[in-house]
Amino acid sequence: MMENGKLENCDDVKYDFTLGPVFLKSSFGRPVDYNTLSIEDKSKAVVEPGEVVFVMADENIRLPSNVFALLSQKRKMSMAGISVVGGDIIDPGYKGKMIFGLLNFASEPFTLLPGKKLIAATFSELQDNEIGETIELATPPEPITEFSPELIERMIKFSPISMQSMREQVREIKNLIYELQKTNDAQEFSIKQLRDINDKVSRDVAVLTSKISELTDNVNKTNSSVISLEQSLKLEIANRESGEREIQSNLLSEISRRENGEKMLQNSLSSIKWMIGISVATATVILAAVTILIQLFG
Repeated sequence: MMENGKLENCDDVKYDFTLGPVFLKSSFGRPVDYNTLSIEDKSKAVVEPGEVVFVMADENIRLPSNVFALLSQKRKMSMAGISVVGGDIIDPGYKGKMIFGLLNFASEPFTLLPGKKLIAATFSELQDNEIGETIELATPPEPITEFSPELIERMIKFSPISMQSMREQVREIKNLIYELQKTNDAQEFSIKQLRDINDKVSRDVAVLTSKISELTDNVNKTNSSVISLEQSLKLEIANRESGEREIQSNLLSEISRRENGEKMLQNSLSSIKWMIGISVATATVILAAVTILIQLFG
């Protein structure tokens, strides 16, 4: 009656089906196996608030033609904000997988983890007087082994509805209705509001345009001041460079003049020394001549 079932999931009167690894989520665009996903994709294996994700139970079921099962929600799933949808009964004689939709009506994402208890089933056996001719002649339900192409195509186009967004939209609608009910002429009230908004926007635009114009003038003035300062600095630099060149030229001229003066002084000293030497020699000759004359005529 149950393939790959788990003994620990058996209770006194029921069995807890567990979440299998295969699920169908719109953002993936196809059925995926949780065990083959990367670490990054496993973090995306969640049911977002307002989203429906279809999952398969891990167990395969094979009911005899005289046994049916009643399904009931798990309390922990309900407390997590998850509604398990997909029917309340498993028909007699059904063989195959079970597919359920997980609808998240909470405000937090619900993580899909294979092995987590999904839904409870209570099995009942039909008595001979309950089976009847109709059940004996009925065709057993078609087995389910995978997600149907129609369901996959529908899930590709699915977009989660945010509960918070819906609540905000309802709140906005209520506020709007309340505002409209406060006046007898809602249309006139709305038009007046639009006119006031338009006037305010026009005034704000005019003020903003004026400020932009003023800012543009200030920028132009600043640019003119910067250009004038730049020219003054260039002129000052040129004057200083010219003054430095003139000072350098004057220093070179003064050095040259002093060097020439020193040379002339040295030449004069040399001439004076030469003349002194001649004078001394002449005086010596004269003195010698006088001495000779005194001796001759003395």
